[in-house]
Amino acid sequence: MSGQLFCTSTPLSVNPGVSLTDFLYAPTSVSCWLHEGYGLVGLGRLLTLSAPPAPEARRIEQLRQAWRHEVGQASWVDQVRRPGSGPLALGAITFSATSQASSVLVVPQVLVGRDRQGWWLTRFELSPATTAPRGEVFRGQPYTLQLSFVRAVAENAAENAGLADILDFVCACAQGQASAATSASSPAAVGQTSPAAVESAKTSPSGTLSDAQWTGAVELATQALKQKRAIKVVLARDSYLNSSLTLGAALEHLATRFATTWTFSVDGMIGASPEMLLQLREREVFSRVLAGTARRQANMDQSELEQLADWLRGSPKNSREHQLAAASAVKALTPITEQLRVSEPFALTLPNVIHLATDIYGQVAGDTGALALVEALHPTAAVCGTPTAAAAQLITELEGMDRERYAGPVGWVDWRGEGQWCIALRSGQVLASTTQLAGTQGGPAGYPMGNQPVGSVRIFAGAGIMPDSVATDELAETNAKMAPMRAALGL
Repeated sequence: MSGQLFCTSTPLSVNPGVSLTDFLYAPTSVSCWLHEGYGLVGLGRLLTLSAPPAPEARRIEQLRQAWRHEVGQASWVDQVRRPGSGPLALGAITFSATSQASSVLVVPQVLVGRDRQGWWLTRFELSPATTAPRGEVFRGQPYTLQLSFVRAVAENAAENAGLADILDFVCACAQGQASAATSASSPAAVGQTSPAAVESAKTSPSGTLSDAQWTGAVELATQALKQKRAIKVVLARDSYLNSSLTLGAALEHLATRFATTWTFSVDGMIGASPEMLLQLREREVFSRVLAGTARRQANMDQSELEQLADWLRGSPKNSREHQLAAASAVKALTPITEQLRVSEPFALTLPNVIHLATDIYGQVAGDTGALALVEALHPTAAVCGTPTAAAAQLITELEGMDRERYAGPVGWVDWRGEGQWCIALRSGQVLASTTQLAGTQGGPAGYPMGNQPVGSVRIFAGAGIMPDSVATDELAETNAKMAPMRAALGL
């Protein structure tokens, strides 16, 4: 690292009608974490902490230690003092320790946040390690001076060209006066994708395994389960696509069409996950386990949805699959939490599927942080199987691919060690094709900016396999789970 992390979080006044999704079209690399219109959007990329492939290493613990070191050396001014303000990093972690991909924490250059109390802006920089802490420099300064600093970043970093114009449009100064907007900076003009571009988006059906090969792998898995090699295994498949939609358009589709999920973009890993692996705030822990799925039609009325949900709850295969997943999460949390409370399974309805869900609540014991809890929980039976080691061995034998960050933890962690982490489902990895972005340290090759075409993407989906699973049904389930990403890419 070339310097110590320094940041300021300042309340933000925003023009009426502006949403966080407007920032997704920025002419800069975009990270995000969005849920029901609230969350975080990071612009630019100041710092990347990476745990490279190393089968014997504890990648999550490596990232936890690296983040603790950065926070220990950092200084900051936080005029917001809410979850998501102050020093913060967004992360994407591989499913397996044997993956050839890296696990990362990314600190953006500018982060815009919104919760039910309002908006804020956090500006990050690396100050030379030899200088004195500069925590007082921006204390109490009007927002317009902070915006002037953002303008300087935009002028001096090629990656952030045009960033100040976007902020001019969406932000008002401290006196409450709206900033001027130019035609080029309006969200209606920035990153907009024409109907012709949608029509020209091409898809390749190719994946690591063909449909026939994957259903064959499912049949082998059911045989292995009947032979008691494991109780349950989750098999995933991939598909390589190409889209001319912008990254901002793809993320906005996910954030609006699947608002009740968590839409994420971290280091090229994008998606909308319905499964909250771990939320930690003021020692309070929340986890939502999903396993057991019913495919639904988009035009179903309420009575039809209720009938389908009743079928799902009554399905022995799906109920058993869900029980195993919930039990694995409870087992992992029990030694490190107190006052654990587990809900009854319920049907969670999404636009494309219905899942069986269980919510788990508790309090952390001692000063256990979010990343330590993530390491304890991952992988759950919902994305691996049970017993874990036996299921993981079957995955290695039958899937024929490296999942990389699919079904791995994705989310954010702050300076307190608190944060939110989902499982990277309904997701895809943008395949980097651009050169290293300006302002990036320690990361892989650059990924599309918010107003650039996504290009090539590798999308994923998986299904929980039980001894009585039917291979063609499991294939259809994975197709239903891939549908959100296909639609987001205009395919």
